[in-house]
Amino acid sequence: MHEVLKSGGIIDSLSESLNFAINQGVKQKLIPSEVGSMLKRGKNVIVSTIESKLENEYNEQVNSIELLSKYESQWKNYFERQDFDGMEREYQKIRNIEKTILPTKNTIYQIEPIKNLHNLIKNNGQNFNLSNEELELSKRLIV
Repeated sequence: MHEVLKSGGIIDSLSESLNFAINQGVKQKLIPSEVGSMLKRGKNVIVSTIESKLENEYNEQVNSIELLSKYESQWKNYFERQDFDGMEREYQKIRNIEKTILPTKNTIYQIEPIKNLHNLIKNNGQNFNLSNEELELSKRLIV
């Protein structure tokens, strides 16, 4: 995805299409050459801004996914130790990160079992004594 956006992909195609349209307008004398030059300079600024914003968004998504993995691991460690307060802290971090991540199938399958199990324990008076059936259902139930 990153390479498609960065080189030879969407940005380059957009830039080439705009150049072609501007060149055709100038060639057919629909656009004065000075205006064509000005449009190309403006196009370059716009393309550069879009490219920069896409790069920043991509980097933020990668960082968020790395944090999500860390919080998921910490939540599981607290779960194994039956430390609900620790689980709650990590769960809130997961919920905050969830708002910033583009929803992909992988992140949904990563987050939903934690949400299910966390809410099951929370709504059960922070009781960790769950049946095998409850544990399995919390892993399988994807909303």
